[in-house]
Amino acid sequence: MKISIKTNFDLNRLDIGKVTQIGLVNSSQELVRMARQNAPYDTGTLKKGIGAEPGNISTSTTSTRVGPRGIVYAVRREFENKKNPTKKFYMKRTSEKAPAVVKEEFGKAVQIVERSIKK
Repeated sequence: MKISIKTNFDLNRLDIGKVTQIGLVNSSQELVRMARQNAPYDTGTLKKGIGAEPGNISTSTTSTRVGPRGIVYAVRREFENKKNPTKKFYMKRTSEKAPAVVKEEFGKAVQIVERSIKK
């Protein structure tokens, strides 16, 4: 997935590692929240299992994965759910919104780091 952000800043003074860290943490948290909200109602274990990997995001981390961890029936619930058919494709719905969320959160991260430079 490629994300582009348009903003004006001085690259020589901007800590790209910090922008990446803040952007990844905030966008991952938002996507986890959205995925949990989309998950089937009767599967509290599935909702609790949705998280971001790696859990520890540092300035050198460049990617993260959001999804259910260690839940064997998670893939089945993605494609099949007779009890709550409207809750199928809970991760697909989240992934469709991911580019907009990531773009917004990285834009905010740039602003946060810019503000810290100006101080």
